[in-house]
Amino acid sequence: MKNKIKRLNENNQIFFVITSILFGIIVSLCKMAGDDMSQFSHIGNSIFDWWKYSTDAYDNWSSRVLINFIWFVVLKLGRFAIGIYCALSMYVLQKSLYSLFETSNRKQQVLFITALTFLFPFETLMTAGWIATITSYFGPQAFAIAALIPIKKIINNEKMSFKDMLWGIIALLYGGNAEQMSIVLFVVYLVAFIYLVVKRKIDIKIIFFMLLAIANVLNFFLCPGNWVRKDSSVMTWFPDFGMLNVIDKADIGISTTLRWMFASGQAFVILICIMMANFIWKRYKEPVFRFIALVPAGMTILLGPLKYAFASIFLNASMAMNEVDYYGSFTVASQGIGSGMIQFGFFLLIAVCIVAELFLLNDKVEGLIVDLTLVLIGVASRAMMAFSPTVYGSSTRTYTTMVVCIMTVAVHIYSANICLIENNEEDSKEKYILWGLILIGFLNLIYLVATAFY
Repeated sequence: MKNKIKRLNENNQIFFVITSILFGIIVSLCKMAGDDMSQFSHIGNSIFDWWKYSTDAYDNWSSRVLINFIWFVVLKLGRFAIGIYCALSMYVLQKSLYSLFETSNRKQQVLFITALTFLFPFETLMTAGWIATITSYFGPQAFAIAALIPIKKIINNEKMSFKDMLWGIIALLYGGNAEQMSIVLFVVYLVAFIYLVVKRKIDIKIIFFMLLAIANVLNFFLCPGNWVRKDSSVMTWFPDFGMLNVIDKADIGISTTLRWMFASGQAFVILICIMMANFIWKRYKEPVFRFIALVPAGMTILLGPLKYAFASIFLNASMAMNEVDYYGSFTVASQGIGSGMIQFGFFLLIAVCIVAELFLLNDKVEGLIVDLTLVLIGVASRAMMAFSPTVYGSSTRTYTTMVVCIMTVAVHIYSANICLIENNEEDSKEKYILWGLILIGFLNLIYLVATAFY
């Protein structure tokens, strides 16, 4: 154990252990509510009862057999189990992001990863009850990022031990047991498979993991319980759902997703946009490139922390901050070019600028493929929720798969461009900023846990 701690300290990962434990302790103090309360008395009191309840739901409610089983275990074992599960999930997420991308400054990378993960929109994790949402979303998402590590090892021709293979299988099966993440992992592994075929570096291991990713997707689409839940949710959550065509649903999904990202003051989005703008300004002197970088950074600040001041100066600016119409941006009520269409175009401009930044900050085609794949499938994972009648009923927790995908891209961009921080003085300034963001993240989490459900 002493040698293990020494190794963690040498490569700076002891910080992940400490912050993850603190995360687990804070969240273990949460109040039980929502789905946690409704399920607690129905699932029995033994591990056999919890497994049976999970498997029985496959035919009448959900394909998340593994996820629900872990939820019931954590729920029934109490606060100590909640703390351990949360600490483990946070550590898996941080360590996975650290392992995926090499960089010249590991200490700075550790601080950036910690700041980014503690700017996670934790308010989304209490929308169905803290325990239910964390075990159904945050935990599986953390393991899903760990499931990307085998791709890195295979592409880089790194040796994979039996332990690495076993861990990859567990991460892929558990992370992919969530519907949105099953799609993300399938697409990412498909892109990796195609890349290896083109490079003539095909490996039996990528085929094996690809088959597991396909199995997760089939489990999602073929599960009878998912279709039963969808049909029964229409009257509860979206009575007009059957009147919408494919374009209407896509409109709702994309419009609400872009609006949440750029006009709801998400701290992690603001940090990422500022980080990318900073690197663009250091790498390029051309005014057009610098202007492109300023658009996402400036607008996410103006529509977030400065939204009231912005709206008071520019009276029509509130149009961009309004909630998307219940039926999407492109509705009959718009009667031509309406406010919803203008808002959509505005957010689309920001998104295009961010994609342009990804091109500018990637020196290698492989890095660009990674970033574009994760960004596009991450956004699509939320947008596709509009094809479910619970697109509004499931609340903001449906955005979190997209969040971890975008965070992964941010760590890649940061790791690849950290060399642009050229001197110790600049390095120290950034450290103070990152430490400040970590503290803000902790205080926000404490506040949410202390005031939730009052």
